[in-house]
Amino acid sequence: MACSALLPAQSVRQGQVVDAATGVAVRDALVLHIVARDTTRALTDADGRFTWSATDAGELVIRRLGYAPTRRATRDITGDEPWRVSLTPLALQLDATVVTAARRDQRLKDAVVPTELISRAEIERSGASDVAGVLTEQLGVQLEGGVPAGAGVQLQGLGTNRVLILVDGQPLVGRINGNLDVSRLPTANLERIEVIKGPQSTMYGSDAMGGVINLVTRRPTSGSTDASLQMIGGSQGRRDLHGSLLRGGERIELGLDIGSRAVQLAPGIANDQDTNAERLELAPQLRVQLGDGWRAEAGGLFITEQQRYRTGQLFRFADRDQLAARAGLTWQRGDARASALLYRSRFDHFARASTLDRPQGDVGDRDRQVLTELELTYNDAFSTLGTNAVIDAGLELRREEIVADRVQGLRRHFDMAEPFAQLTLGDGPLMLTPGARFTWNERWGQFVAPRLAALWRPTTRLNVRATIGRGFRAPDFKELYLAFANPQAGYAVQGNEELRPESSTSAQLNVEWAAERLYVRGSLYENRLRDFIEFVESSTPGLFSYGNVSQARTRGVEGEFGVTAGRVRVSVGRLLGARASATLVHTGATPMQRDLAGAITATQPDFTRVDLRAVRPIGGGLELALGVDNVSNRQLGPQWPGFTGRLWHAGVTWTAAR
Repeated sequence: MACSALLPAQSVRQGQVVDAATGVAVRDALVLHIVARDTTRALTDADGRFTWSATDAGELVIRRLGYAPTRRATRDITGDEPWRVSLTPLALQLDATVVTAARRDQRLKDAVVPTELISRAEIERSGASDVAGVLTEQLGVQLEGGVPAGAGVQLQGLGTNRVLILVDGQPLVGRINGNLDVSRLPTANLERIEVIKGPQSTMYGSDAMGGVINLVTRRPTSGSTDASLQMIGGSQGRRDLHGSLLRGGERIELGLDIGSRAVQLAPGIANDQDTNAERLELAPQLRVQLGDGWRAEAGGLFITEQQRYRTGQLFRFADRDQLAARAGLTWQRGDARASALLYRSRFDHFARASTLDRPQGDVGDRDRQVLTELELTYNDAFSTLGTNAVIDAGLELRREEIVADRVQGLRRHFDMAEPFAQLTLGDGPLMLTPGARFTWNERWGQFVAPRLAALWRPTTRLNVRATIGRGFRAPDFKELYLAFANPQAGYAVQGNEELRPESSTSAQLNVEWAAERLYVRGSLYENRLRDFIEFVESSTPGLFSYGNVSQARTRGVEGEFGVTAGRVRVSVGRLLGARASATLVHTGATPMQRDLAGAITATQPDFTRVDLRAVRPIGGGLELALGVDNVSNRQLGPQWPGFTGRLWHAGVTWTAAR
């Protein structure tokens, strides 16, 4: 408190706020000292510390977003030592901020579309340095692999080419055979991951038929400078090095993340023989407050990687560069917010093969994908028909391009225009959100994706959500324009320029009950799909193409619960004072292939794994970490993408804040 230095020394008491689960200091917790009708407010510092006047009787109330509040009468705080306040994390972070469902900031509990949040703390507890490693521990998220190497994401039975991956709300290009490899994307610069299952084409267009995964990057804390350096080593040659610097000033925010990752594994490949992957990444950011409600921002992500793996007698090599850059201008006054964002995403892929363990020359398949987008959005709150309402609307103008050896004419592009809008009505027990997107594409035509979502709160702890809507996936360049022949094998593949978009109609029901220390939630879903784009054989023997050929349906039930039990101290030998976590993940058997009659012909077996991790602070901003994934060392062979044996890692992290 600013006035504490003016008080006599004996009248000032000290306290410290820590996380009850980890023992880590909680910064920026709100401390309320209530005396009669007067309330004094203060925030905890970087070490979680605060002071209050002991000469004034009353009550202290400690609050922090994501934690259950605590209170204590000052007369009950005895002794001369600082008062240690342990805040218990909420089992479900209902007051946390999310952005994906409405393309604006809102509390998780107010998101009408069911949204799952993976917090920064959960990302760190996983010990994973890439997004694939985090998602593999999440309910209802499965990874897909295969040749070429890559770990894609499957949601609600829909594969990786039907799940949209975003970074700060913007789509990434970089699919190879429909698979966007999420192991390429680092976790060190992430604040959280937001997952929405089911069709999200109303807000995000094509490729969001199965759902959306939004990677939200960290931002500087206002008025502070945060720096960190992390080094991790582990089995299978794992070597990670990452540095971060975040500076939050009154007008200017700066950030820079830089790192490297290496491991003797290839994502999505079910063995570790002669495999490796090496990556370098750079993520800068800049925000400037211009005054009178205006803010300018720029940022980006650059990743370069090299992979090697084997198929039969051949070594396969992949060199890939991923670039995403954005620049935008935002105006906000009250609840009204308007923004313009120019965005560009580029992906370069160079694939080679050799009988030796190193590339022989520069002969191979090259592929460049580019997305250029201008996005205009508007959000505002108002009253209508006797209730509160929020409008979320926008227009996206895009050009998608490809330059590839196997595409007719080598270079293709098409332009799109996509207006969209949704209206959220009500802010009490019942909220309704109708919305729609219209997509015009110069190549394949038009599509309308409507959706209606509802949120009902019969009690403060119970939320019921229901959604029905349409989704779609547009045919990609290779499905439209592929030209490939393999005379030795006696077959050829030709694109089909008459393809129509795939479409889906989906219904979901989600029920969630959340108290401070416990939550339970479950969901039912059904997706009905039409005009699936499939690989088909033409009437000419040996000639294959693509066609809109099938109808399908996926349905399922998901359930989970979480409980917060406070802090458990490990007190064995040198681990005294460490914080530990254990994760148990069971994935049931999953049908992977059916014959023409619908009978299951291939099944991915069930898999149970236990991951352990312990972290011990050693002073000076340093902490040591040790983790083991898949403790039982269960290995499942080619049915599971990626290496599933036991993996261990150890690391040291240094952090400083002022």
